[in-house]
Amino acid sequence: MQTISKPEIKDANGGNLTIRRQAKVQFTFKQPNIIDMDIWVETHTTYPAFEILATAYLAPGFQSGVYVAKEEFGSTDPQQIHLVDQPMIHGIWPFFPRDEAGANLLTDGRHQKGRWFWRMAIGRRYGMQLAFFSKNGVDAILMGRPEDVYAVGATYKGDETNDNVAGHRSLYLSLFGEDFKAGEGRRTQMRMVIGDYGSNPEKHKELCGRVVKMRKGNSTVTLSMLTPKHTIWDEIPNALQIYKKYIIIKFFMW
Repeated sequence: MQTISKPEIKDANGGNLTIRRQAKVQFTFKQPNIIDMDIWVETHTTYPAFEILATAYLAPGFQSGVYVAKEEFGSTDPQQIHLVDQPMIHGIWPFFPRDEAGANLLTDGRHQKGRWFWRMAIGRRYGMQLAFFSKNGVDAILMGRPEDVYAVGATYKGDETNDNVAGHRSLYLSLFGEDFKAGEGRRTQMRMVIGDYGSNPEKHKELCGRVVKMRKGNSTVTLSMLTPKHTIWDEIPNALQIYKKYIIIKFFMW
């Protein structure tokens, strides 16, 4: 049997790359309650259906919600729903794809590899590319660009002590889900907003619309084209402490 080895891929200094992708995330506080995330990614080999999973973890006591399309095969008008534990989804993560292609990606086995195995409960099409947590009228909303978010997810409300899913208290945006070729780069933006919105759908829709209007820039930008930019983490220490206390944001790549 003939063994075919993959060609070596070198970094800028001529060394071998063990992780064949690069990513950069720039966090910027627009206001004390708004944090923008500008994301660049570049691959050094071919990645079929490449995905970045953006996650946000909330403090105890928040209730999760998403927006689904009013009709599965008709109107895409957004309908707000809240996620509560029930036998049909118990022990797995509820996700809501943009379309059938997104639903197929969520169940292609990519999340049953590595150190952490998990499964998705595939729900209706999403109606807006956001997920949120609410507590006492205060909403924490995570949103992205519709062309880049192929699914949204959120954990359900349940027994946080004995149920691992409920205990995560997390929101998810699944980004891209497209084939990337070697040397290809992409850029996108996400935003998290915290405010006294009382789970108001009209206000959520307005906020989501602002993300769509954010400057997208060159969607094929590569990391070699980037230069460090100024951020204002240290200029708003009170806001930073709020985020440290209540929210953790992470990114994973497949």
